[in-house]
This record gives sequence, structure tokens and C-alpha cells, in this order.
Amino acid sequence: MDLIDWKRLKHFSFKEFNDPFKMNNRFMEILDDWRGKVVRTPIKILKGYGRPGEHAPHSWHYTGRAADVRLLGKGINDHIYHAIHSPFGGVGIYAWINHKPFLHVDDRPIINRRIIWCSFEPNKYVKFNFSAVKQFQALGAL
Repeated sequence: MDLIDWKRLKHFSFKEFNDPFKMNNRFMEILDDWRGKVVRTPIKILKGYGRPGEHAPHSWHYTGRAADVRLLGKGINDHIYHAIHSPFGGVGIYAWINHKPFLHVDDRPIINRRIIWCSFEPNKYVKFNFSAVKQFQALGAL
């Protein structure tokens, strides 16, 4: 994105992102729209563009088409709700960092359905399903 593209966004500024000019325009428009119409709460950007080795080998962060975000003032229930109701093709719900949940969102194509996963500890992932909800409950997060 160039500076003019950043000025078109309503809810984010380039100062919130590491390597902001490497973020994908379409992804940022979707993120900005989601923030304004659905989430309606401040979002902290934890990570946008990723350098090699910072994420999984084929991470969408490397293309500027992903962000790790925390919904400020919101608990895990809100993060789960917004993960399920997001426009993104890939959504991860992370519940292990400082007991503060965050979401990974990316704009991978939605072929049959969105992919939603959970992480309860570093580098371990499970599909979002009833068992995952039970793990959230066991953590006292729900």
C-alpha cells in the first residue's frame, strides 16, 4: 500500500503496522471494513507483514495478506464470535499469550468454507469445533 491508499482507510493508520507499505491493499480494505461494520471496538495490531522465519513456512503474513489482532477490552467469547462472523478465509483463535486472546485473520480464498483453528499453546493447532470449545471452558476462558 502506498501513503494515498493508507489515507483512504477509516480505522487504521500505517503507524500501527510493521512494514506498512508491504500490506496488501485488498486485505487492508477488508480489515478496515470489518473493524468498522462488525467489530466496532478498538483493535490492536500485533503483527501484519511477516519476515521469513517469523511465522509458519507458508504464512499469509509473508504476502501482507494477514494480521494478528487483539480486540481491546474484549474476552475470548467476543474473539470467538468475531472469528466465526468474519469475512476472512483463514481465522485462528489464540488463547495462550499472557491469557489475552487474539485472532489471526487472512484473506485466503474461501473455497467451501472458512478455515478456523485454535491454538492453546505455541505451535499446536486444532480445528475449531466442540472439542476446542471444551478446551476454552477448561481454561476458564468461557
